[in-house]
Amino acid sequence: MSVNPQQQAQRAERQIRATQEAYDGQYNSENKRHGQGTLIRNNGHMYIGQWKHGKIHGVAGHFVNLKRVYHGQWEHSKAHGKGVHKFSNGDIYFGQFKEDEKDGLGRYVFKNGNEYYGQWKKDHMHGEGLFTRNCDTYQGQWESSKKHGTGIYENLITKEIYLQEHRHGEKIKSQRIF
Repeated sequence: MSVNPQQQAQRAERQIRATQEAYDGQYNSENKRHGQGTLIRNNGHMYIGQWKHGKIHGVAGHFVNLKRVYHGQWEHSKAHGKGVHKFSNGDIYFGQFKEDEKDGLGRYVFKNGNEYYGQWKKDHMHGEGLFTRNCDTYQGQWESSKKHGTGIYENLITKEIYLQEHRHGEKIKSQRIF
């Protein structure tokens, strides 16, 4: 899979001059990144991991100015599968991705300590999920990151529990059950 060191050095030198990128790694017979490699772009982005036919594919990490942004599974140069994404605002997401979006089961930890654990669809809380804050929890249905459907709200200070119904984020019914 890998070529001899002299050919690889010549190829890397041509690429740096042409694209302002540096790649150190394996190539396939079609001169495309393939196998293990590291790509450094002049904008501070770096990708370290597996490549397939010129695309990030397999397990890899994405770093910006040497700080890890995403580490996990990739498919066709997009986050796809299980991974961890650290956002610039301090939030962290652990879970499943589909074509660079949170999709499937995941846990999102907000920098303020709030958390959501549940289903995601196209980067939104969508389906069954549990949202916790410092003094309350809500477990129920979500749609487009808004409470939608039936759920259970619990005040952790007073220990009161309510059965609630929401439509597009608006509470339409609340009944104390404990």
